[in-house]
Amino acid sequence: MMKERRHTKLRFVCSLVIAFFLSSCSFSTVMKLDTVPSGASVTIDGNYIGKSPIQVKLANKTFIKYVVKIEKKGYKTLVKPLPHDTKTNQVIWGYFCLVPFLWVDGAPEYVVYELKKPEDES
Repeated sequence: MMKERRHTKLRFVCSLVIAFFLSSCSFSTVMKLDTVPSGASVTIDGNYIGKSPIQVKLANKTFIKYVVKIEKKGYKTLVKPLPHDTKTNQVIWGYFCLVPFLWVDGAPEYVVYELKKPEDES
């Protein structure tokens, strides 16, 4: 009877510790993407997202490199890789549990792209 009680308490404590570590793992980032001028069409990895300014939820994975395409009539089309942001809390918890290291790199929370007119060369 005492052994069962001790095992139940141990399982409960282990579950709390695991939940605490996994709560720091953010598997996605809600990123706000804005353009100057606003109202540009935003496509990420070939998927139309909408008109800027817009919020989009992107997976935080080290090996995924998103490509953003921004188009607006009267401006040059912009195609660039999305910048990456290192998630500090995942790096810290990665020392305790190796799994969060897979999600330490992700999209930044806010990005602004400036569109240029075709005659602008600078």
